Amino acid sequence: MTMASGRPLLEDIDVFCASGLDERVAALHELCKHLGPDWSPGTPTLAEDSLPLRHLPTGLDFVAVPGGEFEMGLTEEDLRAASYFADWTVYLAEDADSLRKDLGPPRRVRVAPFLVARRLLSTRDAGTIQMPRGALERRHLVETDFSSAIELASNLSLRLPSEAEIEWCLRDGGRSRLVLGLFEWYMGALASYADALRSRFGLDELDVKQWAVSVRDDPRDSAAPGTARPGDDGVIRSGGFGPVLVSDVEVFGALPGRRYRHPPAAIRLCAR
Repeated sequence: MTMASGRPLLEDIDVFCASGLDERVAALHELCKHLGPDWSPGTPTLAEDSLPLRHLPTGLDFVAVPGGEFEMGLTEEDLRAASYFADWTVYLAEDADSLRKDLGPPRRVRVAPFLVARRLLSTRDAGTIQMPRGALERRHLVETDFSSAIELASNLSLRLPSEAEIEWCLRDGGRSRLVLGLFEWYMGALASYADALRSRFGLDELDVKQWAVSVRDDPRDSAAPGTARPGDDGVIRSGGFGPVLVSDVEVFGALPGRRYRHPPAAIRLCAR
């Protein structure tokens, strides 16, 4: 499954943002025609920087996310943003050093356009999607270990997002130092916490811990993943923060580059 049709518009987020509604409608119909009968076009809008479509076999709503370049990992600018809300003690500095070691040096990556589900898998999807044995239910969401998440996606001829893709979404297309609009929310520039979690791509539940495929230590380009293969690792992204910064831990949880390694986690499906 590829996204060759409609790709010129989706190749760069700045080009996409400058496009008109007619261009988006035309690109979406070309994309769905290329993807085949499993995909149905939605109704594009200028309010979202993505193209809506439905995956008919699962009934899930997806969006085609434009690609672009961003600095992936933990940057000094990220830490400066977090320092507005944390008492920068020696202990927090040690935590920052530990994060740097885990994430490695920040690097510039290019994310190709990709298809991603608007929301995480939930118990209401059990009628159309066979959930893995041993899956857990937490606040209506389905949580699994990594191998079960990979198997579920593969059985649907879909996949999990790469770390680069999920971080691109968490950074709201490369423009945020904390997850989505959390910095603006904490600084009082947004009216509500819901506004802070509003994704420019129209994605929901980005504040929940969810699986991503990591190939960070692999010579392959993590920004252009295929199907997960032996040697690929699963990491958990997002979900370490709340609407009130009650601790320095939550401040670090709001960093888009933050990783977690304690399953289970929720599942967001992707396609290329």
